[in-house]
Amino acid sequence: MRLFTAITIPDEIKAKLEELFIPIEGLKWQQKSQMHLTLRFIGEVDKRMAKTVTDELEKVNVASFRINLTRLGSFPRKGNPKVVWIGVKENSTLNDLHARIELACRDAGLEPDERSFKPHITIARNKGADGEKVRSYIENQTVPDFEPIQVTDFLLFRSELTANGAIHHIEKKFALQ
Repeated sequence: MRLFTAITIPDEIKAKLEELFIPIEGLKWQQKSQMHLTLRFIGEVDKRMAKTVTDELEKVNVASFRINLTRLGSFPRKGNPKVVWIGVKENSTLNDLHARIELACRDAGLEPDERSFKPHITIARNKGADGEKVRSYIENQTVPDFEPIQVTDFLLFRSELTANGAIHHIEKKFALQ
């Protein structure tokens, strides 16, 4: 099974994110069901490893907190954007949650994730759009003020890859204090 941990986004925030979507040929906007803030991509694991990871994630202990969405950006930063995202304002508790999840995954026997943590919500993927048009959109689109998002839990998702994109299934919810 292909797993990742994430924070879900309230429906009212997802609806407001959809207001940012404008037609750009070749840019595929995310469906509401796929909007989340990934904390740790785990990848393909067998059932035994999934259980071990779940047991370790049960030990993650962080107080609930709020996050704030900020600006649009892309990966990569330069050149042709492959992913368009909305960023999350720097938050020490979010960083702590990420670090504790990473430690839990290592304690479960997974290899360390060497990528730096850049909290964001993917809103679009480039499937052949003109890079200049996408860059112009990112630089000129006005981002509305979003209400802070109260984070009271994080989830372990199983991602099923299909011809129409990934389908995410909740495997387990982990409450924060």
